[in-house]
Amino acid sequence: MFSTYKRVFWLSALMTIFFFVPFYVDGFSTDVWTRLTRIEIWANEGFPLKETLTMTQNYPFGVEMHWTRPLDFIGYIFAWPFIPQWGMKDALEIMAWYTPILGMLLSVWGFFFGVKGYMTPKVAFFSFWLFFYGIGYSWGQASVGYFDHHIFHFCCLIWSIALLARSFLVQKNTTLLIMAGIVSACGSWMTSEFFINTYILIIPFLFLWLFHQKSLRPAIIYTAAYTVFLGSVLLFDHPIAGYFTLDFYRISFFHVLLSFFNILFLLFLSIPTFNTGFLRRLIYGTLGGLLLISILLFCFSDVLLTPMVDPFMYHLWTKKVSEMKPLFQNYPRLICHAILPLLLSLGLFIWSLFHVRSKIFPLLIISIAGTFFYAFMIMFHVRVGISQNAFFVFLAACYFKIIFFPKEKSFYNSLLFVLFYLTFIGCSLKGYQISTQIYNFIFQKKLEIYRNDPNNAVLKLDENIKNQFDKIIQKEQEEEPTEKEYEHPEDKNYSCQLSDKVFDVIRKDNKNGSVFVEIFSAPELLWETDKPVLGGPYHTNVQGLSDLFRIKLDHPPFDTTYNLMKKHQVTQVVLFNPDCQSDLYFDYDKKERFDWVKTTFVYHTYYETEQMPKWLELEYYDKKKQIKVFRVKYTD
Repeated sequence: MFSTYKRVFWLSALMTIFFFVPFYVDGFSTDVWTRLTRIEIWANEGFPLKETLTMTQNYPFGVEMHWTRPLDFIGYIFAWPFIPQWGMKDALEIMAWYTPILGMLLSVWGFFFGVKGYMTPKVAFFSFWLFFYGIGYSWGQASVGYFDHHIFHFCCLIWSIALLARSFLVQKNTTLLIMAGIVSACGSWMTSEFFINTYILIIPFLFLWLFHQKSLRPAIIYTAAYTVFLGSVLLFDHPIAGYFTLDFYRISFFHVLLSFFNILFLLFLSIPTFNTGFLRRLIYGTLGGLLLISILLFCFSDVLLTPMVDPFMYHLWTKKVSEMKPLFQNYPRLICHAILPLLLSLGLFIWSLFHVRSKIFPLLIISIAGTFFYAFMIMFHVRVGISQNAFFVFLAACYFKIIFFPKEKSFYNSLLFVLFYLTFIGCSLKGYQISTQIYNFIFQKKLEIYRNDPNNAVLKLDENIKNQFDKIIQKEQEEEPTEKEYEHPEDKNYSCQLSDKVFDVIRKDNKNGSVFVEIFSAPELLWETDKPVLGGPYHTNVQGLSDLFRIKLDHPPFDTTYNLMKKHQVTQVVLFNPDCQSDLYFDYDKKERFDWVKTTFVYHTYYETEQMPKWLELEYYDKKKQIKVFRVKYTD
């Protein structure tokens, strides 16, 4: 069963399908709804290659999304077979359900392609399952229905590492190096955050040049292929603001220019004069690296060093988005997701310098460098964990091979490694999440028993836990508002989600304009009704989101609300029960939050108080889900 790579790949592919399809069905999210809308509009407009403003958000001004065209191509291609039978919308939804799994299967193929020649099929198979599905972020991005660029970003990085790794095993490696450059350029085209990976991926070549005087020709070929392909893409898919846009999220001329400087740097180090001594190579290599870092900071200082949102939106929303929070605010996660991987990669690097002399060394250096860099970066930006995971997969596979199969003597050693996996890597990368879930579950069960019977002998609680439970119960009793304080005309059985009936009301509106709706409900309403919205949960939609929050938080007589709705040509307002507006009020407990929200536009309009704007009238009321749709009637 484990005798050939072909067998272990197909076995892994089959197991991957059974691993994902029954257990990781997340359904569509805000990003998915927006992407599907983009593809539909793009196709209906005749496939214009140049990026255009997304006019359906921040209407009528539009917004420049940080997404680029590659996923539009992928989505339409895989939806195309279903369009004749099902129509555009249903075909795109079908595509969104299964395409992430294809992206994951392509990543599986890339892993086995990369380790072929470095480890036997048997070792590759078991290391694959221990690490590919054991440690990380990759499987979460391949959930069924989650059609987003992250899994394809991960896939491009897996294949870039794999192609470069294979290039070390053959003499005629030009084709592999060019393919690696093209794949990396596709990753940068998809999300320009990827371009940092290209600097990490040439580290093995620099390492061999520094310590063994090896030629930098492979690094130059790889970087040149990356630069040429990225420049070619830029000719027809450049940023909306022009070729010279300083944008960290979509490719521009500056990404190509930085890559060109990288080629010059490598050519500079290839001058024979610099190859005549370790110290000289070290000095010039360090100076060249510092120069590249300086150029990077200069070109992208506005993006890297300056917040991209205004203080108002940052305080209310951006700083509360989990992927934008620095891990310094969460010490257990900081240790598990950053500190321990840093120590592991650094320790393995030092150990490998003295012990590793096999052909696996270049693959190991790539993985160590990537893991170290991204484990450091994740302290400041959680989303870089996507890239860290791809490097860690190869790092862990190399570690598995070196320690437990140095000469392929004993399959029994693989069983011993399970202990290491469960104790170190399991604790470092998944232990915090799992242990927290288990702890919270047990804690809530004990609290529930304690509420009913504080003297229950089964609990056997110490004084500290009892005091903690008493404080929680006391706080709940103090903060629980009375029915008189609430004065809610409905019960609390509502879903805080849009309904088909609401969609029907919005679709029937024949007036040109936009809909004011809750931030995370906007993408779904846009997809279902084709009606423009004011805001969507995307950090580049600064103006639309800022105006949305200013409307929600406005106070009587609501002059600001009126002017902003007129600015965005709002024709309908969709409001949930005010208790659903939790995204804005994380800093308030239950009673304080309610007392505060009672003074805002959301409350006065939903409950139709005397201070409700006179230029609004109720158009539809979904009593079951407690959603109201209001018609805007401008007076001037």
